[in-house]
Amino acid sequence: MISTLTNSVNYGLPLVLLAFGKLGLDKASVYVIAQMIIANTIGVYFAARSQFSVKNAVKSVFALPSIYAAPLAMVLRASGLHLPADLEKGVSMVAAAYSPVVLAILGAQMISVSNDRLDPKIRFSFWAGLGVRSLLSPLAACLVLYVLRVQGTLFSVMFIVASMPVAVNAVILAERFDASPKFVSKCILWTTLASFIVLPVLIGLVK
Repeated sequence: MISTLTNSVNYGLPLVLLAFGKLGLDKASVYVIAQMIIANTIGVYFAARSQFSVKNAVKSVFALPSIYAAPLAMVLRASGLHLPADLEKGVSMVAAAYSPVVLAILGAQMISVSNDRLDPKIRFSFWAGLGVRSLLSPLAACLVLYVLRVQGTLFSVMFIVASMPVAVNAVILAERFDASPKFVSKCILWTTLASFIVLPVLIGLVK
């Protein structure tokens, strides 16, 4: 989960806008949509597997409202229909509250990160996840983009957003399914700190 989900929304989009402008932001939006789909399907499945069987983990994916809300939104948009004004306003307010709520939960987890030591059994997983997210992911993204012959601004944008630190919403899934939330919080903290060094270097290489 920590090697799959990237912080491409709260961190990635503003960074891409700053580095590559509006053109880059438009291209990054496609990646963000794919990431949201992955987070609400594969991400949920991986988190649920820490507690449930394969069958129940799959059921957990389809128990989330986002699985049904996304197709409904697509149908409404394609048909030109709109939600009632009051309901649409309420949905917009809930959506706007998402980032502050997630960051508050992450902050609550971070309080214990510096005080709690990881279990020796999962310490290797921590360093492996940190290495995959901070080092191997950029290399894998570069290789895939090269094989697909992606060039120019699209290459630069896709490469940078694929190199983002662990997504903040990973801790939400970890809390929801009791999938080692302190471990996930620690990974988010350290990959984010590492990104302050890694991402400027990567942006300088691709610009």
